[in-house]
Amino acid sequence: MYPLLRLVVYWLILPTFGISQESDLRQISLPFQEDARIKKAIQIRQSQRSETFRQIRQSYTLDEAANEILKLPAKDLIEKLQLRSLNATQVLQAYMAKAITVQDKFNCITEFVPFALERAQNLDKLNAVRGPLHGIPVCVKDDHDVIVDTTMGLGKNLNMPASSNSVLTQTLFDLGAVIFCKTNIPQTVFRYSSDINDTEPLFGATEYTMIWNFVDFPAGVIPFGIETGQNIDHYDDAGDAVLRLAKESTKDSIGSPIGIQIIGKPFKEEQVLRALNELFNKIDSKK
Repeated sequence: MYPLLRLVVYWLILPTFGISQESDLRQISLPFQEDARIKKAIQIRQSQRSETFRQIRQSYTLDEAANEILKLPAKDLIEKLQLRSLNATQVLQAYMAKAITVQDKFNCITEFVPFALERAQNLDKLNAVRGPLHGIPVCVKDDHDVIVDTTMGLGKNLNMPASSNSVLTQTLFDLGAVIFCKTNIPQTVFRYSSDINDTEPLFGATEYTMIWNFVDFPAGVIPFGIETGQNIDHYDDAGDAVLRLAKESTKDSIGSPIGIQIIGKPFKEEQVLRALNELFNKIDSKK
């Protein structure tokens, strides 16, 4: 029911129950005032977010140097940062450039952490590396506190930054990582996907598949082997943005782990477990 119509209805029926119109209508109007405040906050945040992303597109470009960094396997990237043949600022800038291109395709980033660059620069000034993850760029979901807003996909949580880091993010900081962005989630992490638009979406839809277990479909994954970028290059990616991204991201990969996912109907967990077990035995026998 539209808010104005609700107020008219309440105005007509409250006297029937002997309720004071003036005092109680003030109370009734409070939720509508809050709803208007949240919608305004969402509009402002969406505008700020668009401007921030525009600035990042202008400031960070995927040049040859950035692509060379992005090609590095994780173990090589860690080694170069530990030996300081690469610095944290260089690596962060490369990952920021890549992240904004991915954001433009999938709308997966809620915000970039504003102090990430300063964090990387401070790490570069240290006489010794900060820890085993020194300078490694990391993103976290929007349900982890990083002393910025943790919205959980809800507009009412805007402009209420956390006063401290969560245990997970603080541990990453202590190990030397650079948390540089937060990524989208289903509202309150209780929807089966964030690719469903709500009436007033905070950040919009993210393009990824639903999480089967959240809708009571038993599912499991077993390792199957590795796949190189060359092996998937010939796959038909028409209409498949995820596959196109996989091709682009792994074209120089020496091997990415792959698995087989089995999904069953509700309450058929035993069948799923049996299928996973038989597949595992078949794969193991061929090794």
